[in-house]
Amino acid sequence: MALAESEEEESQLLADHLSDSFKETKQMLEKMVTEQGLDWDAIVEEAKNCPVEEPELSPSQKELERLAYHYPDLVEKWLSQNSSSFDLEEITTKLLVHRDDLEVHSMKIIAAFETIRWFMWFLAPKVDRAIRGKLDPWTEDDPIQNDSNGSAKIALISIDKSMAAWETLRAIFPETEDDMLDLLAVLVKLRKGLEEAFPNAEAFLRPGFDEPKYFQGFK
Repeated sequence: MALAESEEEESQLLADHLSDSFKETKQMLEKMVTEQGLDWDAIVEEAKNCPVEEPELSPSQKELERLAYHYPDLVEKWLSQNSSSFDLEEITTKLLVHRDDLEVHSMKIIAAFETIRWFMWFLAPKVDRAIRGKLDPWTEDDPIQNDSNGSAKIALISIDKSMAAWETLRAIFPETEDDMLDLLAVLVKLRKGLEEAFPNAEAFLRPGFDEPKYFQGFK
């Protein structure tokens, strides 16, 4: 009971803190607007009446979103249809072929499934953000270092890692190859579409991950 009360108190303190922060932000903005000789109430009213229009996507952009959101459904379907191939007995039988390096191949299977599971949900939001960021009139002016290219690059990396994981499973479980090829075809098509839509995505430098080529020689 005491623990529950403590959690409720912490939640209330957090809510009060956020409320105060929002009030302070509103007051600061109102002061800035007033100092510029503008009518704060008029601006608020105009904002309320201003319709928010969803950007119109091109057919190619719609296709990219369709593929990105369709891919997780295909993965779930594949896992369901092929679940019998991945029970403990079947996997053990497969690994006996690689008896000399059993631990390595076991880790490969686990890593492949974890990679597929992680990126299947990660991919679509990045594709969506890349496309809609490109349509945002307030997007950055830099043709390379902008949010759209950053999201597209992460999507491309997600595709590459997913394809590598599928190839790992394909080599170990060839009986499920036909359905895997369908999944790989979707990823290939999605990758090609992203490369065409975001030709500068690969050149985007992710802070803390990528480095300009002229720095790499000093490692």
